[in-house]
Amino acid sequence: MTFSDVLRACARRWYVLVVVLALAAAGAVQAHRESRPEYTVTASLVVLPSPSLVAARLPTSGSGGLTTNPFNAQTGGSTLAAVLADALNTATVQDEVLTGGSGRASALWDSQAAQLVGLTTVSDTPEGATDLMVALVEGAGTVVERVQLEAGAPADQLFTTAVGSPADYPLRDYPDRLRSVVGLALAGLVVAVLAAVLLDRLVLAAVRVRGRRRRRRAARAEEPAA
Repeated sequence: MTFSDVLRACARRWYVLVVVLALAAAGAVQAHRESRPEYTVTASLVVLPSPSLVAARLPTSGSGGLTTNPFNAQTGGSTLAAVLADALNTATVQDEVLTGGSGRASALWDSQAAQLVGLTTVSDTPEGATDLMVALVEGAGTVVERVQLEAGAPADQLFTTAVGSPADYPLRDYPDRLRSVVGLALAGLVVAVLAAVLLDRLVLAAVRVRGRRRRRRAARAEEPAA
């Protein structure tokens, strides 16, 4: 069957298209009304040396400006920011940090702003998204501290985290609304075309069968009696 055959079948059975598409449209409207919102909160953190680490690196300090923190002054903040973003995107760390929260979170490190980590939390309520962000910001500091201690840094000479941009107001969105409406519309169109083509083939097949039967009866009627 060619595309032209499909178009002709749809033209002949246009009423099938109307009925099925009307049902699909009603379903899409209902899905649009019942779609649930999601709330998104964004913020950012900066990884920077703590005051005690800065003091330890001064030439006048007791250590003579030397520190045993393996993350150096030039690249330590950016390295830890990248490690932090990777850690916050793992299920293990999120289960540890986001205890009791309902939703999801993600972190993004941008090499153009090397010491900055972007944070995003999503929940089905504005309060939930905000609570997740609070937990994520608090947990980020713990993650950075643990990474340094495991690398052998002294506890009083660590990089720490600070808020780069504070959490914004929860932004409401309906991500399922567009998917539901478009999905139902496309499904309705496909079903309508298939139903029209199937009905058209059945009707044409029935017409051909009736035609053959009439021709047989006519042929038998024309046969001379024995």
